[in-house]
Amino acid sequence: MPQLNGKDTVPFLSVFNVKAFKTEWPMLHKKRPTAFRVCPASLRLLLPTQNYVLLRRFSAKEESRRLTASCLLASEVTQPFVALENHLNYVYHAERELSVDESYGLAALFNSSLLDRYFRTISGSTQVNATELRSMKFPTLPLVASIGQKVRALTTLDPDGVELIVLQQLGVNEAIGRHLLEGALFSQM
Repeated sequence: MPQLNGKDTVPFLSVFNVKAFKTEWPMLHKKRPTAFRVCPASLRLLLPTQNYVLLRRFSAKEESRRLTASCLLASEVTQPFVALENHLNYVYHAERELSVDESYGLAALFNSSLLDRYFRTISGSTQVNATELRSMKFPTLPLVASIGQKVRALTTLDPDGVELIVLQQLGVNEAIGRHLLEGALFSQM
């Protein structure tokens, strides 16, 4: 197994590293590698270190949520590249790096009951495919950044507080918001 701090290795991230808003690395596990060896043949498999939103590609049927997203921030990675397991999707900006606020805003949207229900409407599967993610409609990047800025200002990333910010920033009717939150609480019971 490659060493965590070896000069020829980079972080290897899997679904186990993706928690709501937080990419936890390293997570030492007997059966899971935490580092990926860098060599000329592996360079094409690596992503340059920058701000991303990571999403789990699979969820168990019994899980209350289909979408779980974390922020992978360049400021938290010391190596120039990262490696992602095939069971992860990643969101990035094609022309520039996502800002930290945009990353948190996208993670807030993906972790919200609103998008989780929307995703369940367009996909009956427990898989989160890139094609389905691309077909989803998102607010403008300035609005996404505004959501992220408000989420980052929270003292704790309480799911209800994040949910409230998302609904308010998107201008969702209060009655619909209550229904979404009750439905989310109801489905968890």
